[in-house]
Amino acid sequence: MTAPTKLILKKSSVANKIPQASDLDHGELAINFADGIIYYKNSSNVVKNFRDLSVLDSDIATSGSIIFEGSVADAHETTLTVVNPTADRVLQLPDADGRLATSDSIQGDAIVMAIALG
Repeated sequence: MTAPTKLILKKSSVANKIPQASDLDHGELAINFADGIIYYKNSSNVVKNFRDLSVLDSDIATSGSIIFEGSVADAHETTLTVVNPTADRVLQLPDADGRLATSDSIQGDAIVMAIALG
């Protein structure tokens, strides 16, 4: 019986250390075992990662942000970031189809009108 092939990853034990694109070949993985993150280089030579997200009771525990990739894997993502709260906060998404508006995408009068129609 032949011995199994040993898979060896590039590694770091320094918290928050991210490999540079020049550190990785395509298909090569790097692990930061201080953070529990595995990194790889995509076809656009951008370093991406897999992160261990602990999911308990529908809560997602992360390091403060969630990164969403669109339908095309490219260098552009949407990052949802949470600042350190000063109290428990609850944000609810409506049970409806549509788009969420940001403060940069709404005119001041539209906010007043939406509240008045509420």
